[in-house]
Amino acid sequence: MRILESGLPLGEEAVEAAGRGEETRGRILDTAITLFAERGFDACTMREIAAAVGIKAPGIYNHYASKDDVLAAAMEHTLGRFFATVLMPLEQKPVESWLKAIVYGHVGFELEHSELARANDVLLNAPGKQRVLSAPVFERIDGAESSYLDLISILVRLSVPGSSEWDGLTSGFAITAICDRVVSWYDPDGPLEPRQVADRIWKLVARMIGASA
Repeated sequence: MRILESGLPLGEEAVEAAGRGEETRGRILDTAITLFAERGFDACTMREIAAAVGIKAPGIYNHYASKDDVLAAAMEHTLGRFFATVLMPLEQKPVESWLKAIVYGHVGFELEHSELARANDVLLNAPGKQRVLSAPVFERIDGAESSYLDLISILVRLSVPGSSEWDGLTSGFAITAICDRVVSWYDPDGPLEPRQVADRIWKLVARMIGASA
C-alpha cells in the first residue's frame, strides 16, 4: 500500500529503550503537538514549547533547529499515527470490506484519540505549510493525503458498479470530511459509544454512495 510506504513514521516511537536525548525529543514533540492544536502554529514560540516541556529555552535547539522543524516532525508524526491505525489492519481483511473498515477506523481514531485528531486537523491545515516545510517533507505528507483520497475513491467505485471516476472522487472528499468532523460534535458524555457513532456514520456513507450497508 503506497501510503504505508510513504516514509512517514508509522505508529508510536519506541522511546523506552532510547537514550535521554531521544526521550526529551519525544517530549518536545508531544508537547508541541498539544500546543499547536490548542493555540495554532503561529501563536506558539519555541520558548513556550521549551517551558511547557520543562527545559531551558536554548536546550530545545539541541533537538530541533527551528519551529518549522518541530512543525514538520509533528505533522509527520500525527499523520503517521493516523495511517498506521486506520490502514495497517486492512492487510488482514478482504478488499471488498476495506471501505467499511476505513470508515470505522477513521471515525474510531477521531473519537478515541481526539486530542491527536484535533492536532492533526490543525497541523495539516496550517497556513503556509508548503512554505515552512522542506520539499521532501511536504511531498511525503501531500502524497500520503492524496493517496488516501485515491484509495477511498477507488473503493467507492468497487462498491458501486457503474460509478464514474468523478463519483468516486467526490464521494471520497465527502467521506473523509464526514469522518474528520465527527470529533467536533461528538459528546463523550452523551448516549452514544464510539462504535455506535461509527455504525451510524457507515450507514450514512453507504446510503450516500448507494452501496449495501
